[in-house]
Amino acid sequence: MPPDRIEVRSAGTDPGEKINALSAETLAEVDADMSGETPKPIDPELLRRVDLVVTLGREAQVEVPDGVELRNWDTDEPSRARYRGYGTHAPDPGRHRRPR
Repeated sequence: MPPDRIEVRSAGTDPGEKINALSAETLAEVDADMSGETPKPIDPELLRRVDLVVTLGREAQVEVPDGVELRNWDTDEPSRARYRGYGTHAPDPGRHRRPR
């Protein structure tokens, strides 16, 4: 039986000063508006109340409490990408868009 309510939160293991432009652009393609958002760290109290934590990228490391499921979606780190002037490396921009 599906849950009555799903709540989604976003936080970083090492949050930057502003939302990554490539990430915001990619999310806008599916009508997810990131304008007005700012990066924030993971809230330890929130970790104790969730059922599932999803990390993005190979570098994200999160210790979750017992009983919390942890999944990793292996993505290129957008903050290190140089695509249309973003970041420092040349990524595969489609990799940010492909479903897992």
